[in-house]
Amino acid sequence: MTLRLIPIAVATVVALALSACGGHRPKFKPGDHVIRKLTGERAIVAGRTRFLIDDMYWLKMPGGLTADEYPQRLAGLGERTLQNWHLDYPYYEEDLVLSDD
Repeated sequence: MTLRLIPIAVATVVALALSACGGHRPKFKPGDHVIRKLTGERAIVAGRTRFLIDDMYWLKMPGGLTADEYPQRLAGLGERTLQNWHLDYPYYEEDLVLSDD
């Protein structure tokens, strides 16, 4: 009796796994200009991670934090960033709204 239920259980697990993985689309993508709802600060989405269910976003925020060279490696061509911007994390979709510019 239990041997007959094993294929059904395996098929159910596979169907649940496949349905959980498909169909999710992030609200923002890297390069999108966003505004933080709480403070009204403007930022650029630098990256996105997905931890379990929620999308969390790295934001490129104005104002430098440190004088190390790590932000300089992430800069665009000709962009000096030691005092211009910093990365800030985590922000959820609910914390952000897409900017019009």
